[in-house]
Amino acid sequence: MAAVIIFVNPLGDFPLNDDWHYAYPVKTLIENGEYQLHSYFSPNIFLQVIWGYLFCLVPNEFSFTYLRFSTLVTAILCGFVFFKIIKSQANRSFYESTFLTIFFIFNPLFFSLSFSFMTDVPFLMLCLASIYFYKRYLEGERIQFRILGGSFAIGALFIRQPGVLILIAAELSIFLIYFLDRIKRDDSIGIIFRSKKTFGLILSILSGVLIYLFIENYLKFWLNSNEYYISVGGEYVKTLKENPSLFIFQFSKRSLMTVFYLGLFCFPLISIFIEKIKANELHQKWFFTTVVLFNLLATFFLFKSGYIFPYGGNIFYNLGLGPVLLRDIHYLNLPVGFEIPSYIFISLGFICQILGCYIFLFLGKKIIRAFQKPLEHKFFLMLMLINVFYLGAMMIFSYFDRYLLLLFASILIIIFNEKSKKRFYQYRSFVILAVLFGIFSVVATKDYLTWNRVSQTAYEKLILRGIDEKKIDGGLSKNGSEGTLSQIENTHEYILTFNNLEHYEQVESITFYRWLFLQEDQLLILRKRN
Repeated sequence: MAAVIIFVNPLGDFPLNDDWHYAYPVKTLIENGEYQLHSYFSPNIFLQVIWGYLFCLVPNEFSFTYLRFSTLVTAILCGFVFFKIIKSQANRSFYESTFLTIFFIFNPLFFSLSFSFMTDVPFLMLCLASIYFYKRYLEGERIQFRILGGSFAIGALFIRQPGVLILIAAELSIFLIYFLDRIKRDDSIGIIFRSKKTFGLILSILSGVLIYLFIENYLKFWLNSNEYYISVGGEYVKTLKENPSLFIFQFSKRSLMTVFYLGLFCFPLISIFIEKIKANELHQKWFFTTVVLFNLLATFFLFKSGYIFPYGGNIFYNLGLGPVLLRDIHYLNLPVGFEIPSYIFISLGFICQILGCYIFLFLGKKIIRAFQKPLEHKFFLMLMLINVFYLGAMMIFSYFDRYLLLLFASILIIIFNEKSKKRFYQYRSFVILAVLFGIFSVVATKDYLTWNRVSQTAYEKLILRGIDEKKIDGGLSKNGSEGTLSQIENTHEYILTFNNLEHYEQVESITFYRWLFLQEDQLLILRKRN
């Protein structure tokens, strides 16, 4: 793993994606001891800021390099928790659990985000830790594990608001399993609701809600940062009340996209899923024909609406990882220079759509069986309820592929808990595709950091020439980090791009190497013509 990190090279004091939002309060804590914000966003980030601050505290200076190392440590911890969950399941040897954990870590989404200061990996680590301890509670009903599960969910809340939903969903699933079991035993509703399980449910959910309200109504005000936070919960309820048709449309469209993305993430598991599909009698010709026709219509509808797989993503960007936030790509929609034709992505999307549909149908059939025998499928029911709550909250205001990391991890946990005819490493197609996915993750992430590092070099060259930062358009991330985003459109004289632009002249070009395409590329420094 160390060799991979060295190859990718996380060094460099430059922002990636949106992590400049979350890095700024770390910077102000280091430089003047105050928690400050200078841009609008929704995640709570408190716990992540403290974690990043600790990594900057040792050298006593702020740098995005230190913040990336803080996330890399979190990613390793996340992999360890995932390993513990897999290893605790039946018939999983140490070596098999290790192989499956490596597959999880080298997923393109997880791997690339591990080299940034985005909230996704820290949030996922705390969610998986919560799930792990709730799983331990379901196995033996030892109260300390329930407390630990709830505590890690609250920790996730201090990074993103939906962390409270992990707590609520887990506690509801504990009660639901107990309720279904007691009903089968002909217990009265009165006896069920007077039980300790009901008291535990109310106490846990009440605690989570009170902490959520404390953060929203007191902590953010105490830190003088409330004006920069977007209240996701309030906006969610407002949208549902004032525009229910938009709410339903957005939820339906993004639910469909979730199915498609899941097919992409799980593509290396296709041979394993084919086995599961056959075992669950989902392979009949009429059924397959229905799924294909549905996806043809869905592909046509999305194409006509301007959505081409991977739907703009955020991490997946054409054949690469990470959004290109320079003006020529992000705003003017000019080509990156290495792009795959749309028809190839439409074809790939169609295949992933079919696989994604079958995965959800497989899960649907498993849910029906689980409700018939809830005591035998306690952990599965909890995972499903957690994801329903979480995705239900995340798919209304914005939609990014990285929001699906928790669902992807949950699907892997469920599949790896299923009995198979062979060990997972005996499925040749799985091993081959997993290796290819891993190579893509490493190389594409290296390319992403490389061109951002080159962009930082170009920016610093202009600063050394005495050019004011307000006159340099370094892309959305850099402009946001430097606090020039609001006025840069009107004040810039220089711009960093991959393409030549009308009304600009080329001042300099910096050549760098793209490993994914095994060829050189150039970043341009342009100057506005008088």
